[in-house]
Amino acid sequence: MEPQDQQESKETADAALIAEVTSIIDEIEIPSSDTDVEISVRKLDEEQRFVAVLEEWETGGVRGREIGTIRYRIEGDHQVDVYSTYVRPEFRGRGITGDFLADVLDRLRDTGMQVTESCPVAAAFVLANAAHGA
Repeated sequence: MEPQDQQESKETADAALIAEVTSIIDEIEIPSSDTDVEISVRKLDEEQRFVAVLEEWETGGVRGREIGTIRYRIEGDHQVDVYSTYVRPEFRGRGITGDFLADVLDRLRDTGMQVTESCPVAAAFVLANAAHGA
């Protein structure tokens, strides 16, 4: 396949993914507030990523389990690119990805950084949620 054909194929696949994510973003089931779990977001600067950690209450304390990752890269003094979003399959369809993205995008912008989203899922989220756009 020619390089131009590969690029067009990738752009078509990205556009299809963005359309799919955008079409279902309003249908996401929001988790109940009556649960024994909480999800916290932690920033790991040295790894340039955020993690979503499920903190489950158990006898004797709280157990944390990483259920999602959003990766970013610094692209200059005031520029950051969100290039990857992942939530474990068993936690998808519950509104976790949207909440996770909203938290991360807000945190990055609160530092004064200009944020771009080369990740198709993050880009679709921003398109569907104007409050989290640039």
